[in-house]
Amino acid sequence: MNDLFSINNKIIIITGGSGGIGSELSNKMSEQGAIIYSLDKKFSKMRKNSKVIQKKCNILNKNQLKKVCKEIFEKHKKIDVLINCAGITKSGKSGNEYSTKDWRETIDVNLTGSFLTSQSVIKYMKKNKNGSIINITSINAELGFPNNPAYVASKGGLKMLTKSLAKDNGKFGIRVNNLGPGY
Repeated sequence: MNDLFSINNKIIIITGGSGGIGSELSNKMSEQGAIIYSLDKKFSKMRKNSKVIQKKCNILNKNQLKKVCKEIFEKHKKIDVLINCAGITKSGKSGNEYSTKDWRETIDVNLTGSFLTSQSVIKYMKKNKNGSIINITSINAELGFPNNPAYVASKGGLKMLTKSLAKDNGKFGIRVNNLGPGY
């Protein structure tokens, strides 16, 4: 029974691994014995932890994602967990004043990046008929808030992407869930 919730020796990929939630998850899960691959475009903010393997990767670049996921799978013969934690916010303007540039960037990172990373990992999880994908949404996937339409839309979209991926991949032993933290 003690091993029921153990993550010891689990291969876990965390996107957005140098930022707030991603960094904390990376560090704490590695302390519990997981083998953590932290993916991010840069690692300047992350507290150094010799157990966390940092991989520079732009989650919007399919070729980089394929290369990193293949490398991890070939080394360990499995990928147990993906935590899609990468996210940005561009707040401060109402929907009428919000720029198309900020909209696209937010949707790309928060929604498209999670989709592309999930696609890259699912093929390896299917090989082992096992895996878990956890998408970090937000309380704003449930309750909109003002002056940040792209963030609210992206997190709501991520919640529904989670449901779609769960329906499509449950038959392969892959669980897909989301966590919606608040402030």
